Amino acid sequence: TVVNIDGNVQSIAKQLFSTYVWPFEVVSALLITAALGAMVLAHHQRTILRPTQREQAINRFRSGSLASAAGLPGPGVFARHNAVDVPALLPDGSAAPASVSATLKARGDVIDSRKFELGEVDTSVEEEK
Repeated sequence: TVVNIDGNVQSIAKQLFSTYVWPFEVVSALLITAALGAMVLAHHQRTILRPTQREQAINRFRSGSLASAAGLPGPGVFARHNAVDVPALLPDGSAAPASVSATLKARGDVIDSRKFELGEVDTSVEEEK
C-alpha cells in the first residue's frame, strides 16, 4: 500500500487518531496536569504581609545608623565616567567602593577607584589635534 495515497494531512490524522490515540491522550492529560500544577504553585497565599513603602522608609531611618537611610550611590555618579565598573564619588571627593557591584569586584572587573578621586583629577586641557 502507498502511505500517502490520501495526502499528508489525512495520513497524519489517520496515524494520530487510530494508531497513536492512547499516547496522544496520555500526553495531553500530562500537559493539562502540569498546567494546573503550575497555576496552583504560582498562586499561593502570603504567610506574612509585604512591608509597605512607608514601613520600609520608617525602618531605614530607625535603624542603628543613618548611613544607609538615603541609599547607596549608584556606580558612575558624579564621576568622569558613567559606567558600572567605576565607583561613585562621595561628597569629600573620595571614591565610594560600596557603589560597585560585588559581582564585578569578585571577577576583578572594577577600575581602580583612586584614579577617579577629585584630588587627582587632571584639570589640564588637552590640545586638539
